[in-house]
Amino acid sequence: MQQYDFDVIICGGGPCGSACAMGFVDTSIRVAVIEKSSFPREKVCGDGMAPYIPKALHKMSPKFKDAFDQFRERIPIRYIKVVNSKGKSATQAFPEPWFVASRYHFDDFLYRQASALPNVSYLLEEQVTMVSTDASAAIVQTNKQQYRAKMLIGCDGASSIVGRQLSHCRLDPANNYAAVRAYYEQVEDVLPDTFEFHPVPQHPSGYFWIFPSEAGRANVGFSILSEDLQRKNLKLREVLPQIIAQTPHLNQRFKNARLLGDIKGWSIPVGYGHYPISGERYLLAGDAASVADPLTGEGIGQAIVTGRIAAAHALNCFSANDFSAAFMKKYDAAVAQKWGAQNRRRRLLSHLIQYQWIINTIVALLRSSTVLSKLVLWVLTKIAR
Repeated sequence: MQQYDFDVIICGGGPCGSACAMGFVDTSIRVAVIEKSSFPREKVCGDGMAPYIPKALHKMSPKFKDAFDQFRERIPIRYIKVVNSKGKSATQAFPEPWFVASRYHFDDFLYRQASALPNVSYLLEEQVTMVSTDASAAIVQTNKQQYRAKMLIGCDGASSIVGRQLSHCRLDPANNYAAVRAYYEQVEDVLPDTFEFHPVPQHPSGYFWIFPSEAGRANVGFSILSEDLQRKNLKLREVLPQIIAQTPHLNQRFKNARLLGDIKGWSIPVGYGHYPISGERYLLAGDAASVADPLTGEGIGQAIVTGRIAAAHALNCFSANDFSAAFMKKYDAAVAQKWGAQNRRRRLLSHLIQYQWIINTIVALLRSSTVLSKLVLWVLTKIAR
């Protein structure tokens, strides 16, 4: 008889890993989540969260959705404001609210939901150093010890060790965004229920944003396609304040603003479909599977959904007692059905809005109340979905 420390090991305890663990609610599957940090902890992010997150939590258990409804640190976002290079803006209501919450609070919220499950154990402050799988087990080596499980799920982010060692994936500059963000206080005219997007003409593959945050602060950031970053030899921590200083309508709003802490960066992988996301006894989910939104860069919603899908497929593996690479293809199909076509459409839209005249046209149409503007908005919404 094979000896296993756990049935499932999840590498990474962020939104993807915790959501994946939550997917084993009301089961007898023994789950370990290996996380290099402890909670609560800081995590660099734009802090925006997709509107379908409550529905994804409800699909796992109504109690998770109820807990999210009581999560005090979340800020509902009901509007999107697009500002062109001349400072002209247009505001549109979202069909359903998005959310903002710092990862310090949100990741801890998910951790508390998952760690409360009797079949879930968190192995905190352990760094995964090596993983392997064979016909009998998945093996995970950390800086502290080695673990054996029947199955391994990589939820360990853009630089996934599971992805690198089992799927041989690498971050592709053509399918990855580099981003920086900082928190500011006393930025003028930041609305508490509105996302702001500011296309930057000199860097058309990216955008500048201002999101409301806790205690009157603003999450301010900029992202750009990594291959453009390399081609232009840019230092993003310098680019962010340059954009503010060199854009008149932004400079005016930041004249009394104060930077809180440091400007910090991270990667947003959008290369879903360019490498395997499953194999014998393992799955990749969230940023490890590069499923972040190619249009907005939002990855928390995709992380939670793919984490849930991974848990659901793992349960099927245990039911069928089949952990083969061939059986894992059903997970690939489920992820492709959920994100494949949508991400392709949104990638197309992200390329189109790199042209400044398209942004100016969209802003002009949204500012009007004509039938044509409503038609264009409807078309853009259909493409984005």
